[in-house]
Amino acid sequence: MGKFYQEITPTLQEGTTVFGVDYNYESDASGEFSIMAGSDNVTKSKHTRLEHVKIPIGKFLVFKETSDMPPVVKYTRSRIWD
Repeated sequence: MGKFYQEITPTLQEGTTVFGVDYNYESDASGEFSIMAGSDNVTKSKHTRLEHVKIPIGKFLVFKETSDMPPVVKYTRSRIWD
């Protein structure tokens, strides 16, 4: 996620929504997993290598928070696993 915040975040317009997706869980909160950051307003440039994660159709819990990074990520993850 560091690359996203270094390269992409400075180019986003005010009011853009940023998403985080945790996936490929090995087991639970203590196991290995993958994480991807994204936005509803990212344009590809010669400096950007966009990747995709496919989220299958289904019912999922969505945790929405608005705050400063990175504390909001730690707070939201604690809500998910507690």
